Amino acid sequence: MNDGCASWRAPGCVAKQWCSSDGTNDATIADKMYVVMDLGAQAASDHTCVQTLKVWNGNEYATHRRQITKADLYVASSENGPWTKVVDYGSIATVGQADPNPPTELSPTCIVGRYVKFVGRKMANPNNMACIMELELWGGRDPNAPPPPPPPGVAPSPYP
Repeated sequence: MNDGCASWRAPGCVAKQWCSSDGTNDATIADKMYVVMDLGAQAASDHTCVQTLKVWNGNEYATHRRQITKADLYVASSENGPWTKVVDYGSIATVGQADPNPPTELSPTCIVGRYVKFVGRKMANPNNMACIMELELWGGRDPNAPPPPPPPGVAPSPYP
């Protein structure tokens, strides 16, 4: 899923899309198509925030219908939650004619937490399976965070 394969036809990427199991429909997709991403122990203390999630939808062929159209995004300080929803039912573009599909960007307000959870919520066509090619998280330091402490042995600057 996070392997650089944004196109099903790219060399080395055949059959590397991430798909839910057979029997998936809009009522069960949230239980079958989710991923928890660990940003590392330092994410909260460094005030790292997620500002954009890029999603490349499935594109096995021009009439590809195994795509998702809606997703939620959550953040937590523990792998097991509790989870705070930061994107509620965000729209994911379905463009099966393109190869690779252009990414859809979900842009929450700067969210800080060690764990980020992506959950598929709705399918383009309830045909028992939904697929995406790639997920990417983009972010940086929370602009509202206090300045980082100076390195050991360096006096803090008296100037802001």
